[in-house]
This record gives sequence, C-alpha cells and structure tokens, in this order.
Amino acid sequence: MNLFFAAKHSSLVVNSVSLNGNVPILQQASDITGGTNVVLDNIKLLAQTILVWNFFNLGIFRRGWRTFRYLFTPPSQFFR
Repeated sequence: MNLFFAAKHSSLVVNSVSLNGNVPILQQASDITGGTNVVLDNIKLLAQTILVWNFFNLGIFRRGWRTFRYLFTPPSQFFR
C-alpha cells in the first residue's frame, strides 16, 4: 500500500486491467492514484478494450480536429 501512496505523491497514475476477475489490490491501487481499473470477463475483448481506453484517455477528441488529423494522417511522402 505504501507503494501506491508514494506513486500518488509523485503524481503517478496506476491503471490496471484484470483478466481473472476482480483483484482488490489492483482496484485499490487505481483508486488511490486516480487511475482506472478495468475487469474483463472475456479475453477476446482485451485488445479492443485497451485500444479504446487509451484512445479516449489520450484526450484526442478534447484537443480538436487538427490534432486528430495530425495523428492519424500519414505524411505526404506516402502519397504518390
């Protein structure tokens, strides 16, 4: 527990994904540091959940269309 309080004091966030039911220590770590705890029952949803979770946590939609277009448009050298 001291590890998580030290992480909070250092402004670190602990995000966790549990594949085998709810793990209390991971939930507490996420709660203490202000992170997110995700419990997956279906392992087939792991990749989709992580991608969507990171996509929204990066705040791409909050930054506006210019940032979105910059991040997801390949450089002009790839077009011919």
